[in-house]
Amino acid sequence: MDMSTSYTSAVREHLPDVPIVFDRYHVMALINRQIDTLRREQQHHLDTQETKTLKGNRFLLLRNYQELPDKKGRLDDLLMANQPLFTMHVMKAQFRLFWNQGTADRAKSFLLNWCFDALTSGIKQLCAVDSTILTSNGDCSAITPTRSPTVPWKASTTKSRP
Repeated sequence: MDMSTSYTSAVREHLPDVPIVFDRYHVMALINRQIDTLRREQQHHLDTQETKTLKGNRFLLLRNYQELPDKKGRLDDLLMANQPLFTMHVMKAQFRLFWNQGTADRAKSFLLNWCFDALTSGIKQLCAVDSTILTSNGDCSAITPTRSPTVPWKASTTKSRP
């Protein structure tokens, strides 16, 4: 489900007994939007040479590192030149590990640790992701779907359309 407040509020109001579940697509889209917001913010605060380094690299930042065999050097140069973007990109890569945790308890522990790291990073875009995740359901279960005890836990990995 989309992670916007209007969607979650509507579901809570009209379907109070239905658990809210955010899928991989929407969570990763949120992180990518925040990376792009940070990139644009950094562009406005940098000198001309540093701005040139960021310009034209939007999609490079949004791609997964493993999917960039011929452009890893360019991304490495970009990230080395900008610490906040480097931190945000590393946190995105780290978050991708969430989907492979295997059990709800491990996933919840992973997520709480990730959220703590995001909050203590001091990067407002990471704090915004953290806030969205934690306030969505209060206990992180919004992205760790509740399953019956007989069904093994698995994070939602379906890609849904908005």
